[in-house]
Amino acid sequence: MRPFVERLQLAARDRFDLLHESVSELCFADFPDHTNIGDSAIALGEFAYWRRAGVAVRETHPGPTTPDRLLAGSTPVAFQGGGSFGGLYPPMDELRLKYITGLNSSAVFIQLPQSVHFADPETRDRYRAAVNGRKLLRIAVRDRYSVSALAEIGVDATLAPDAVHHLGALTAPTPTNDIVVLARTDPESRAGRGTSAVDDVDPIDWDAGGLVRRAVHYAKFQFGVPEFLKPAFYHPPAHWERVAKRRLEIGVLRLAVGETIVTDRLHAMLIGLQMGRRVVAVDSATKKLSAYATTWLSEPDVPVEFAESFEAAVRMARKPRVV
Repeated sequence: MRPFVERLQLAARDRFDLLHESVSELCFADFPDHTNIGDSAIALGEFAYWRRAGVAVRETHPGPTTPDRLLAGSTPVAFQGGGSFGGLYPPMDELRLKYITGLNSSAVFIQLPQSVHFADPETRDRYRAAVNGRKLLRIAVRDRYSVSALAEIGVDATLAPDAVHHLGALTAPTPTNDIVVLARTDPESRAGRGTSAVDDVDPIDWDAGGLVRRAVHYAKFQFGVPEFLKPAFYHPPAHWERVAKRRLEIGVLRLAVGETIVTDRLHAMLIGLQMGRRVVAVDSATKKLSAYATTWLSEPDVPVEFAESFEAAVRMARKPRVV
């Protein structure tokens, strides 16, 4: 295992131990049942940590099918890490705020490591009101900027590496190309790459999952799932762990094509590094990648560099890395 991979894995264990102090069981809410492979990698890392730490996962639920009955229980509830909270993805924020404010006061609420980006002052004020009324609240964030953002609303957050580091080194097939470009096509894209070629390299993104699957996912989040129907969507935690594993395997195969990975997705960057690949990163609209790299990836043995554009990143990737 490369030294920086082991270093981040140990740091993640240390911070997660603090986050889960005196927690022996929990319910996992907001499982990412969609095709963003980075979120599946996060969930798989979370399952790996809980298994190692001896924390029993009693139930696992995708966000829109998380049952309201969990609100009344005393079992700790953990929310999926990753992504950005603060208004960029309103359905996820609504569910999180519902649990911060409505969860039984005797139950611990655990927010696994997130990035924070408040989309507007109104959303910041809603979070301020919610967290200030909750005592058993444990929130972890992935970078120093997010620590400061939450301190402004009265939250003493735990700074922790992303959950993907619990997976350690990842095995990948031998690359067949010198470069692979994976570019965001969602609201967090600063570059707006879409599907247009970068020099002679055609970008890819995480698999969108097909029209029908995307429509079902959209309907669940935008319109919700009636409470009486939620039991029909239930599967045990082992099922969801298998789902996350399959999706991560797809992501590794997509990235493994390139000897060097050019990307503006945080988890394409982290998965690539754990695969042992060089990464040239282009920052997202919310500066998520640079904030994370400044916090955790600043040591010279981490093979990651930053470029201002995809065109510049491809040019950089075609030259030897300067340490």
